[in-house]
Amino acid sequence: MNQKASVTDWIKFVVVMLVFIVGMIIMMVHEVHNLWIWGAYIAVWTWLEMKIAGNIHLKWWVWGLILLGLTGLDLIIISMIH
Repeated sequence: MNQKASVTDWIKFVVVMLVFIVGMIIMMVHEVHNLWIWGAYIAVWTWLEMKIAGNIHLKWWVWGLILLGLTGLDLIIISMIH
């Protein structure tokens, strides 16, 4: 059942990631502080990425690097806003 990820799978994955990063930036610029909204946003993002990344099989440390990169991006954006 393990299919190899196609180029289309990778494009979808990256596009969804970029769309949600832009959404995250917009929410930070508008100073959204409600934890329920952020929780729902992250839950939808996670669910959609899991659906899209069904055929993308990365090692655990690659996912860790992705999360580390997103955290770094968050810190940069937060420092630019303030």
